[in-house]
Amino acid sequence: MVSYDGSNYKEYAKDTWPNNDDYIYNKAECIDNNGELVADAISFSPETKTATMITDKSIYCTLYFDETLIGRLREDDPNNTLSTDIVGDMYRYQGLNEQYQSDDLNYPVVDNNYICFGTNNKEACLNDEEKYMYRIIGITKDKELKLIKETFLKDDDDNYFFVWNAKYRISTPYNGTGDCDGEKCEWPNTLLFKRINGISNGNSKGASGDTNIFVGTTTNASSYDYLNTDSEWYKMIKSNNWMYGDTFTNENDVNSFNGNKMYRVEHGLDSTTTYLRDENGTENVLKNVTWEKSKDAKIGLMYIHDYYYAWPDENLNKENLIKTWIFFQNNNFNQVSEYELLIDRFGYNTSGGSSGILAACVYKNGEIGSHWSYNATHSVRPVFYTVPNIKIANGKGLKNNPYIVEIKKLT
Repeated sequence: MVSYDGSNYKEYAKDTWPNNDDYIYNKAECIDNNGELVADAISFSPETKTATMITDKSIYCTLYFDETLIGRLREDDPNNTLSTDIVGDMYRYQGLNEQYQSDDLNYPVVDNNYICFGTNNKEACLNDEEKYMYRIIGITKDKELKLIKETFLKDDDDNYFFVWNAKYRISTPYNGTGDCDGEKCEWPNTLLFKRINGISNGNSKGASGDTNIFVGTTTNASSYDYLNTDSEWYKMIKSNNWMYGDTFTNENDVNSFNGNKMYRVEHGLDSTTTYLRDENGTENVLKNVTWEKSKDAKIGLMYIHDYYYAWPDENLNKENLIKTWIFFQNNNFNQVSEYELLIDRFGYNTSGGSSGILAACVYKNGEIGSHWSYNATHSVRPVFYTVPNIKIANGKGLKNNPYIVEIKKLT
């Protein structure tokens, strides 16, 4: 609340206005010396935090601000696990999982980013966490939440291991046709991409089958029926532009990178080196590559940078995290102690013509590694972005009191 004397100055700048990201200007109510309302007396610039008078009257004004989505998340963040600055492309939760503690290092515990998606009934969510519980990776500058499923995806047969690209396997020795070669093994053409995005043909079931397993009206996984394409929850998922490409030649390379380096590689800002086929398609040669391809889709997986950025923020710029890996592999809120597939590839392995494409994954011990794309049968946790500015009806983000989304009719 601030008062103005119109005869003395025309604008008022105040450093203590609410934070632009946490609050958004709503309106001003102004009265003159006679107590009469003065309409349209104030213009407010959120960029400069400046209120400008557009009347010559002597007035008294009250300015009103609404709490934004990120403001709400910060309010419920006593451990300060939500970054104060943009990390990569969003404000991110960073710190340890609840079950991990350290006597040597005082890192924050991320226990306040739980959110129910698919129901606005808290009791139903808590009674079926496998179906409804997610965790917030972060929030973008456009106020979109990035969510990851807390538990592993399952199908109707209770499988929770899925193949990255079971259809294609390289021939031995390499015969020049390359079943798992080139575009056939790129992320948008993989079996897993099609199954989690509801565009598989539904010919077979099981871990290496073709049935849809997450979204789509033909999904056999009825436990995720709230993601049928005509549902309001499905409409709350934004179609995102997912970049994809190859990363490294081996695990030692990737484990020596930090979150910032990985983010730049996975957004096409920096190049990296990996083994790819030569021009004749007969041998693997070390090539310099830059991520340039992308695909619009609702559902993706974690990137390596999402995993690295979940560490406490003081480690974002360290050059060689492998030296502290023994600690960090079990102190990342996105680490779930199971083999988990990622969106990245590692290119080919280095054993010549009999080799195939490597799919990136998180190992059980928390390390980043890779397995053959044709038989990398690991757990899957879908990742997606919500539409901007979803409303949180109640909850505190705790596992026993998660955020509940206010569902509304979307067009």
